[in-house]
Amino acid sequence: YAGSADALMCVKGETVLIDYKTKRLGKNVYKQYLLKQKLQMAAYAMAINAVYVQQLAAPVTRASLLFAHPDQGRAVTVVKIDAIELIDLQAQWVGLLGKWYEQNSSALIHCQSAVSVAEPA
Repeated sequence: YAGSADALMCVKGETVLIDYKTKRLGKNVYKQYLLKQKLQMAAYAMAINAVYVQQLAAPVTRASLLFAHPDQGRAVTVVKIDAIELIDLQAQWVGLLGKWYEQNSSALIHCQSAVSVAEPA
């Protein structure tokens, strides 16, 4: 996944990750089709917790996806990810990352070897 999270908020002592998404005109948010976006939030939360551990008041334990709709007068759709779901999503993300590495490790090793050979001594 690519991108960056849009916001971190401290809510009642918890750090909440926020990501804004934009829907097309007339399109709806169907919660059963949000796995990719939720996995992205899990990856963001893991990275933020690892990189910014010293700067955070508390680790990211919850997240929300906020879908903006361009339709006149239509409210933002909020999809909340609680602590239990976030932990489950993080486990799924690590599993997917492991599978990706298994499938691509030989290509990565080949690339690393080419870079090592090409570097001057």
